Amino acid sequence: MSDGLTGSGPPPIGCQQANFTNDDIYSIAMDVANNEIAHVNYLRTALGNYSVQCPLVNIGDAFSAAANAALNTTLSPPFVPYTNDLYFLTGAFIFEDLGVTAYKGALTSFQSSDIMLAAAGEHTQAAALSAYILLLDFEQYLPAV
Repeated sequence: MSDGLTGSGPPPIGCQQANFTNDDIYSIAMDVANNEIAHVNYLRTALGNYSVQCPLVNIGDAFSAAANAALNTTLSPPFVPYTNDLYFLTGAFIFEDLGVTAYKGALTSFQSSDIMLAAAGEHTQAAALSAYILLLDFEQYLPAV
């Protein structure tokens, strides 16, 4: 991962290539990845000198902890979003939904209207992507009703 994405901070740990079996889901995952890279670049540019280093994040433990909290149990084996297409879409939804919540919570803390507008735009993008991923989950893996 480039220093531009992490702000010269440490790269996240616990990431790995997902075990995709569906080419359409793989293509969508690549689009989501490129979209996330664009978000980071956009926000780093918008924040300028206020941009900070990425903290050390263990994304593997984070997904497992989120799944455990959502289900109020400890899954065994732990939830790993790289296992298959469905788990990847579920993990992507969790990730985007977290982004929506984070942007919403942060919006009122910005004093610069330019930064607030940038964050509001990112909030909208994350919400739209979250809804799209959830729709994919339903279309791909739930029976027609």
